[in-house]
Amino acid sequence: MGLEADFNALTHDAKEWHDTATKLQECANLVKTLTLDGEFSFMAPLVSLDGNYESTRAHVEKICAAGHDQTKAIGDALIKVRDILQGSDEAAKAKLHGLWDPVV
Repeated sequence: MGLEADFNALTHDAKEWHDTATKLQECANLVKTLTLDGEFSFMAPLVSLDGNYESTRAHVEKICAAGHDQTKAIGDALIKVRDILQGSDEAAKAKLHGLWDPVV
């Protein structure tokens, strides 16, 4: 496996993390809309269901949003590593170019 394959693998892995981040953001956005308008049930206040529901909903939204941030950061880091390695590889090639060229 050559360096180009390694660069492609980093790109692929970063895309997987970014795709996951996108899905987690979609989940956070969806959960944000799942609020209860009006009275949930006549029993809800008696058993604190309305407060528990909102607390749970907000917690799930927060976890999804945090998951988005973390998985996006992982994908971004993989792209950064790929770019650094690619830059280093190109610099090394340029530095060594002509070193073994035959003298005519």
